[in-house]
Amino acid sequence: MKQKQYILHSLTIEVIAVLLASMIAFQICNMLSIRMSLLPFVMAVGYVILKLLYHLCISIARYIIETPLSHLALADEVTDKKTSAVASLHTQDCVEVQKRRMELFHYEYQHEQQQYKQQKEREEDKKLNAILKYWRNRDFPNLRICPLFCD
Repeated sequence: MKQKQYILHSLTIEVIAVLLASMIAFQICNMLSIRMSLLPFVMAVGYVILKLLYHLCISIARYIIETPLSHLALADEVTDKKTSAVASLHTQDCVEVQKRRMELFHYEYQHEQQQYKQQKEREEDKKLNAILKYWRNRDFPNLRICPLFCD
Protein backbone atom coordinates (compact mmCIF):
# COMPACT_ATOMS: atom_id res chain seq x y z
CA MET A 1 0.00 0.00 0.00
CA LYS A 2 2.78 2.43 0.93
CA GLN A 3 4.71 1.56 -2.21
CA LYS A 4 1.67 2.36 -4.37
CA GLN A 5 1.33 5.70 -2.59
CA TYR A 6 4.99 6.51 -3.24
CA ILE A 7 4.63 5.57 -6.90
CA LEU A 8 1.49 7.71 -7.24
CA HIS A 9 3.22 10.59 -5.44
CA SER A 10 6.30 10.51 -7.66
CA LEU A 11 4.18 10.08 -10.79
CA THR A 12 2.10 13.11 -9.84
CA ILE A 13 5.23 15.18 -9.28
CA GLU A 14 6.65 14.14 -12.65
CA VAL A 15 3.43 14.95 -14.51
CA ILE A 16 3.21 18.37 -12.89
CA ALA A 17 6.87 19.06 -13.66
CA VAL A 18 6.44 18.11 -17.34
CA LEU A 19 3.29 20.22 -17.71
CA LEU A 20 4.88 23.17 -15.97
CA ALA A 21 8.04 22.86 -18.09
CA SER A 22 5.97 22.75 -21.29
CA MET A 23 3.95 25.81 -20.29
CA ILE A 24 7.10 27.74 -19.37
CA ALA A 25 8.86 26.64 -22.57
CA PHE A 26 5.92 27.76 -24.70
CA GLN A 27 5.86 31.16 -22.98
CA ILE A 28 9.64 31.57 -23.37
CA CYS A 29 9.48 30.67 -27.06
CA ASN A 30 6.60 33.07 -27.56
CA MET A 31 8.21 35.98 -25.65
CA LEU A 32 11.71 35.58 -27.11
CA SER A 33 10.47 34.78 -30.61
CA ILE A 34 12.27 31.45 -30.70
CA ARG A 35 11.26 29.05 -33.46
CA MET A 36 8.74 26.37 -32.42
CA SER A 37 11.07 23.69 -33.72
CA LEU A 38 13.31 24.43 -30.71
CA LEU A 39 10.39 24.07 -28.25
CA PRO A 40 11.29 20.48 -27.20
CA PHE A 41 14.84 21.57 -26.31
CA VAL A 42 13.61 24.55 -24.29
CA MET A 43 11.12 22.25 -22.58
CA ALA A 44 13.87 19.75 -21.68
CA VAL A 45 16.02 22.54 -20.22
CA GLY A 46 13.02 23.82 -18.23
CA TYR A 47 12.31 20.32 -16.95
CA VAL A 48 15.92 19.88 -15.79
CA ILE A 49 15.83 23.25 -14.02
CA LEU A 50 12.52 22.36 -12.29
CA LYS A 51 13.90 18.99 -11.13
CA LEU A 52 17.02 20.69 -9.74
CA LEU A 53 14.85 23.18 -7.86
CA TYR A 54 12.71 20.32 -6.52
CA HIS A 55 15.72 18.39 -5.22
CA LEU A 56 17.21 21.58 -3.77
CA CYS A 57 13.98 22.25 -1.86
CA ILE A 58 13.87 18.67 -0.59
CA SER A 59 17.46 18.82 0.68
CA ILE A 60 16.88 22.21 2.35
CA ALA A 61 13.74 20.89 4.06
CA ARG A 62 15.63 17.80 5.26
CA TYR A 63 18.43 20.01 6.60
CA ILE A 64 15.95 22.26 8.45
CA ILE A 65 14.15 19.29 9.99
CA GLU A 66 17.26 17.35 11.03
CA THR A 67 19.43 20.22 12.27
CA PRO A 68 18.50 21.37 15.78
CA LEU A 69 18.51 25.11 16.17
CA SER A 70 20.89 26.08 19.00
CA HIS A 71 19.04 29.19 20.13
CA LEU A 72 15.78 27.25 20.35
CA ALA A 73 17.52 24.53 22.32
CA LEU A 74 18.77 27.07 24.88
CA ALA A 75 15.31 28.59 25.22
CA ASP A 76 13.85 25.13 25.66
CA GLU A 77 16.30 24.35 28.47
CA VAL A 78 15.27 27.47 30.40
CA THR A 79 11.56 26.74 30.04
CA ASP A 80 12.10 23.04 30.72
CA LYS A 81 13.53 23.78 34.16
CA LYS A 82 10.50 25.87 35.05
CA THR A 83 7.90 23.52 33.70
CA SER A 84 9.52 20.21 34.62
CA ALA A 85 8.19 20.31 38.19
CA VAL A 86 4.69 21.18 37.02
CA ALA A 87 4.82 18.56 34.27
CA SER A 88 6.00 15.84 36.63
CA LEU A 89 3.14 16.60 39.04
CA HIS A 90 0.71 16.61 36.17
CA THR A 91 1.95 13.26 34.84
CA GLN A 92 1.84 11.75 38.34
CA ASP A 93 -1.74 12.96 38.72
CA CYS A 94 -2.62 11.49 35.34
CA VAL A 95 -1.09 8.17 36.29
CA GLU A 96 -3.02 8.13 39.57
CA VAL A 97 -6.27 8.98 37.81
CA GLN A 98 -5.66 6.23 35.27
CA LYS A 99 -4.94 3.75 38.07
CA ARG A 100 -8.16 4.73 39.84
CA ARG A 101 -10.14 4.41 36.64
CA MET A 102 -8.65 1.00 35.97
CA GLU A 103 -9.42 -0.16 39.52
CA LEU A 104 -12.98 1.12 39.25
CA PHE A 105 -13.43 -0.56 35.88
CA HIS A 106 -12.03 -3.82 37.26
CA TYR A 107 -14.32 -3.65 40.30
CA GLU A 108 -17.38 -2.96 38.14
CA TYR A 109 -16.42 -5.77 35.79
CA GLN A 110 -16.08 -8.24 38.67
CA HIS A 111 -19.39 -7.08 40.15
CA GLU A 112 -21.17 -7.50 36.81
CA GLN A 113 -19.61 -10.94 36.33
CA GLN A 114 -20.78 -11.98 39.79
CA GLN A 115 -24.31 -10.71 39.12
CA TYR A 116 -24.36 -12.52 35.78
CA LYS A 117 -23.27 -15.79 37.40
CA GLN A 118 -25.89 -15.44 40.13
CA GLN A 119 -28.58 -14.75 37.57
CA LYS A 120 -27.56 -17.82 35.55
CA GLU A 121 -27.59 -19.96 38.69
CA ARG A 122 -31.09 -18.71 39.59
CA GLU A 123 -32.34 -19.47 36.08
CA GLU A 124 -30.82 -22.96 36.18
CA ASP A 125 -32.35 -23.55 39.63
CA LYS A 126 -35.76 -22.48 38.36
CA LYS A 127 -35.46 -24.84 35.40
CA LEU A 128 -34.36 -27.73 37.60
CA ASN A 129 -37.17 -27.10 40.12
CA ALA A 130 -39.71 -26.94 37.30
CA ILE A 131 -38.48 -30.27 35.93
CA LEU A 132 -38.50 -31.91 39.37
CA LYS A 133 -41.98 -30.56 40.11
CA TYR A 134 -43.23 -31.88 36.75
CA TRP A 135 -41.91 -35.39 37.40
CA ARG A 136 -43.07 -35.46 41.03
CA ASN A 137 -46.62 -34.51 40.12
CA ARG A 138 -46.91 -37.27 37.53
CA ASP A 139 -48.59 -40.48 38.50
CA PHE A 140 -46.77 -43.52 37.08
CA PRO A 141 -48.34 -46.61 38.66
CA ASN A 142 -46.86 -49.14 36.25
CA LEU A 143 -43.39 -47.65 36.08
CA ARG A 144 -40.59 -49.40 37.89
CA ILE A 145 -38.01 -46.80 38.90
CA CYS A 146 -34.97 -49.03 38.91
CA PRO A 147 -35.53 -52.29 37.08
CA LEU A 148 -31.85 -53.06 36.85
CA PHE A 149 -30.86 -52.37 40.44
CA CYS A 150 -33.91 -53.69 42.25
CA ASP A 151 -33.55 -57.40 41.52
